[in-house]
Amino acid sequence: GAGNYNEGGVVYPAKYSTQYSNIIAVGGTSDRDFKYFESSVGPEVTVSAPGGPEEDSNVQEHKIYTTSLTGYHYVKGTSFATPMVSALAGLIYSMNPNYTAQQVKDIIINTVDDLGVSGFDNYFGYGRINALRALATVFEELNQEYQLVSGYGQLYQIDKDRKSVCRERV
Repeated sequence: GAGNYNEGGVVYPAKYSTQYSNIIAVGGTSDRDFKYFESSVGPEVTVSAPGGPEEDSNVQEHKIYTTSLTGYHYVKGTSFATPMVSALAGLIYSMNPNYTAQQVKDIIINTVDDLGVSGFDNYFGYGRINALRALATVFEELNQEYQLVSGYGQLYQIDKDRKSVCRERV
């Protein structure tokens, strides 16, 4: 991840994200798409993913939980956000192993939900990852028909500009 030093700079190795195509510096967002309060900031932040609350508090409803062998646990940090981006990169690459690292990175960047000021910023990078939009983009590039269905029986379709998603029951 980018690091957990709040307004401090992005740490190694993420600080080299602008120099190498195979490095993505990941910032953290809250469950409400605010900056995770400890997420490091800087021009090296490429994208963001859920990483923790927007403030240091004990408010249960704004914490992010994950599963483990012993149950649910509250987690926070860019080290929690980074695996989400890594998983998305792995999914993209698995759909087309001919992609280069730069192509995978570009798909992730070009399909984010823009947060903060319009366009790139030092807090969220290009924005929070959007796995649905990224995978739909790969399907389109491969000229494959697709229908994305969630585990909850929701059909997701993406409009032509890939900026909005509509849901309907299937």
